[in-house]
Amino acid sequence: MKHLKIIGLAAIAAMALMAFASSASADVLCKTAPNKAGECETAVGDYASGTVFTSESTNSKLTVEGGLVSSITCEKSNVSLKNTSTGSNTSGTAVTGEVTLVKWTNCKSNSGTSCTVSESSGYTGTVKATNDTGAGTVTVNGSKTTLVDCTAFGLNFKCTYKPTAAGLDLTLTGGNPASIVATEQPLTLEAGGFGCGTGAKWDATYNLTGTNQALWVATKNA
Repeated sequence: MKHLKIIGLAAIAAMALMAFASSASADVLCKTAPNKAGECETAVGDYASGTVFTSESTNSKLTVEGGLVSSITCEKSNVSLKNTSTGSNTSGTAVTGEVTLVKWTNCKSNSGTSCTVSESSGYTGTVKATNDTGAGTVTVNGSKTTLVDCTAFGLNFKCTYKPTAAGLDLTLTGGNPASIVATEQPLTLEAGGFGCGTGAKWDATYNLTGTNQALWVATKNA
């Protein structure tokens, strides 16, 4: 059995969706698209503390640079999360939250062998509105790992990857459903020998699902 430890990708996406972190931003998570001033309309409002969100990704991929296994792709990943506070345009209180469920399904290496992925959480991040249409930029930091168990080539090896010191920059697109996209986000090799390569890059798209799938980032409440 081959063991690879890679960064907690689904946890990162979950944190990104909810801006899990401390921040001085007055941005809020809005239920509808912001008005022309980039504000969340009070008639509909932002999401209250304790709101549960679910999301799903298809074909989340980790590309290992120079490794014996060049990539691992998961057919599906599900994340559930809950915000524990809401942003405020008066106090500048950060939006915070927690990951309540992470699940990976049907993961395989590039050689076609099955892999089992068990996820960890504990990531932090910030989100800021990038324009007046509900889009946002998400920066995520953390050093937690994910355990990936695979069988390939009859070899056993362990690899640990983590975010670079600068963190990961993800793109949030407001909508119904909203989405978070990671494009070739760099990961560093923390530990491991033969077959681990020099690092890795992560690509994934998570879409919100269920009752609270509509989400935009507004600069403040109207």
